[in-house]
Amino acid sequence: MNDRALAALRRKKKAYDKYLRSRDGKDYIEYVKFRNTGKSEVRNAVRNYEKDIAGKAKKNPKAFYRYVNSKLKGRGVIPDLRNGDGSTINTNLDKANAFNEFFSSVFTKEDATALLTVPNKPVKQLLTDISFTSEDVLKLLQGLKPDKSPGPDMIHPRVLKECANELAYPLFRLFRKSLDDGNVPRDWKDGNVTPIYKKGSRTSVDNYRPVSLTSVVCKVMERLLRKPLLEHMFDNDFISDCQHGFIPGRSCTTQLLEVMDKWTDILDNGGSLDVIYLDLAKAFDSVPHRRLLLKLQSYGINGAYLSWISNFLLGRNQPVTVSGTGSEWAPVLSGVPQGSVLGPVLFVCYINDMPATVLSFIYMYADDTKIEREVGTEEDRKILQADLYRVEQWSDEWQLKFNSKKCKVLHLGHDNNKATV
Repeated sequence: MNDRALAALRRKKKAYDKYLRSRDGKDYIEYVKFRNTGKSEVRNAVRNYEKDIAGKAKKNPKAFYRYVNSKLKGRGVIPDLRNGDGSTINTNLDKANAFNEFFSSVFTKEDATALLTVPNKPVKQLLTDISFTSEDVLKLLQGLKPDKSPGPDMIHPRVLKECANELAYPLFRLFRKSLDDGNVPRDWKDGNVTPIYKKGSRTSVDNYRPVSLTSVVCKVMERLLRKPLLEHMFDNDFISDCQHGFIPGRSCTTQLLEVMDKWTDILDNGGSLDVIYLDLAKAFDSVPHRRLLLKLQSYGINGAYLSWISNFLLGRNQPVTVSGTGSEWAPVLSGVPQGSVLGPVLFVCYINDMPATVLSFIYMYADDTKIEREVGTEEDRKILQADLYRVEQWSDEWQLKFNSKKCKVLHLGHDNNKATV
């Protein structure tokens, strides 16, 4: 509300009070005039405010989304939930425990007796350790966003940013000790999970996804480790060209451009193509830890670096919080930590070899995958079907299951006979 709008509302109230005292028709007409002026000024104020927020959305997205969320009814309220037997879950504690039980149910129980032999790839140099200085830590602390939420250790990023000069060297010593020992502090392994509604009925736990808050201090150290890991993967040309998610210089847009270029090239030449959309079920939460470590080792990652990653993944715990009430703690048996800095990169490393299993074109954005092939002959369709079998075999070996409900087929081209795939 700006000064003009507030002044108009004061004039309206004053005119209305005058009319209530006099009940005179002239006073009512005067009140109506000020009332209409007040409405107009309020509308203008709201319009200008929204324009200002929209104009600054890129620099200040938090204010934009805060305003949008304020217009959504019940955005943070979780209603009473329904059990499978039809009973109602109505207390916050019971809701939190129900969510925690569901989120824990998707963890992969890794079959350690059927571990695959992963041959080591030729590397220019093994990644066994990294070097960093207190100045590197200082830069990361100074770059923290102070409006973010703290993790379970309740160390707020604003405190770390404001005290960066004083904390840089002690944290440098702590990070160096942690890496040398291959040991992650206990508090860094905990994450507070909040259920976020996706779609469907709000009374079913199946329709919520977990978002985790982890230690900000740990995230600072993860940033120190993330850059060398990406550099190692790129220097040795390990990262698949098909992957566009969580990779510097690549994005959803780059994937879209490549896909559209391929599609238009085939269709403009009168061809037809079939596209298979695949989705891994609970992908980030179901990555088996021992298999992930085997793949990292095959990429030439070893020594203290691999020991720290191993300790970072294993022995984690999480509670679920609903309206400030926390559930019981539950062990995290699989997956890369959501809400972490290293998690997305580790996931990309885990599924990095999937494109090599197919003969058709494949495009990936994290776990979202498209397999496509020009289908001019019956042989082309057989090859595409064989690719699906090979991808299915890969998912069985590496214990990542596809969500069949989200897997779709798209047929393109005038002469496409839409053969079932």
